[in-house]
Amino acid sequence: MPSSTPKSTTDCWPRITPEYRYVDQRNTIGVGSSSRFDDLSVSSSWQILDGGQRQYDVARSRNSAQATIFDANDTRRLIIFNVTQQYLEVLRSRELVKVADAQIDRAQITLDATKTQVELGATPAKDILQAEADHANARVAQISARNSVAVSEANLKALIGWQERTLPSLEDPTTSYTAIDVGSLEEAIDKGIAARPDLLAAKKRLDAQRYGVLSAQRQAGLDWSLNLNHTLGIEPEEGENRSLVFSLTYPLFDAGESREIVKQARWGLDAQKALFEQRVSDAISEIESVYISRNQDAERLDASRTALEAARLNFTAASESQREGAATVFDVTNAQITLVTAETNFVQALYDFYISDAQLRLVTGEPLLGE
Repeated sequence: MPSSTPKSTTDCWPRITPEYRYVDQRNTIGVGSSSRFDDLSVSSSWQILDGGQRQYDVARSRNSAQATIFDANDTRRLIIFNVTQQYLEVLRSRELVKVADAQIDRAQITLDATKTQVELGATPAKDILQAEADHANARVAQISARNSVAVSEANLKALIGWQERTLPSLEDPTTSYTAIDVGSLEEAIDKGIAARPDLLAAKKRLDAQRYGVLSAQRQAGLDWSLNLNHTLGIEPEEGENRSLVFSLTYPLFDAGESREIVKQARWGLDAQKALFEQRVSDAISEIESVYISRNQDAERLDASRTALEAARLNFTAASESQREGAATVFDVTNAQITLVTAETNFVQALYDFYISDAQLRLVTGEPLLGE
């Protein structure tokens, strides 16, 4: 029956075992007798060759160990990505606070300009109500944005185990960020299948199971071994015993146990193959989804940047027109709403792109930022 625990490479080396025995023996049958003796000896044994069982066990153990290492690497990469994502969420929330603060400043400028126009009689007094409402709404948006910062920072501290009340200074990647280039979708899929640690771990477990099948087949069939044994007696008398033993074994009858063990090993191999194929299929779908999302986020980022530039020009023109009496507060309000929307869309698109780019690194097995 195959061993449940794979053997290590130490099974290929000789074993040397010193042994000391002290025996105090008493026999109470009949007239009874007693004896005391001790002996000291050193024995060694070495399996010089075998039918391949040790190699199969060692290979299975090695592949299982490598699968564990790949699993640990996959877990580490997931942690790095989660930290990266939450890090970017903190930066996103802080940028949205800046948008809210700018909205407050512009609303205040608009309110002051409206009051001036009312004093000059260039606009009706009711326009002040609109400007004051815009200013109050901007204040509400600012409070919500600051609350989002507090929540995102708390989540990041919990994720990284930060014990202090405030986070350290966070570097903004905007100025030095370089997006990953994985080539075409087919190239991205090929890279992912070849480099993802979760797929590599599944492949190693599949290889380990293959050696498990070979081991079971060996034990169910003809097996042989060549062993060298040597014993050196030291006390009470010197002597030695040496033997070179070649053995050939075959399980002629075991009620079908060995054949059933082989079947179980093959079923396990089939299950590992199906699991590996499913993992590869899931990985391909994931890579394709993230690849498309990252490209769409890049297009959305370019579009939002263009919209932001246009909204800024539009708001500047509307504000100047109001000061000159050529535009009403409603024109400025509409321009401000457009600008705030454009600023918010730009911030959202920017950090969505950063996150999707980091996720593309994750699913294609490319190095993550900070890895």
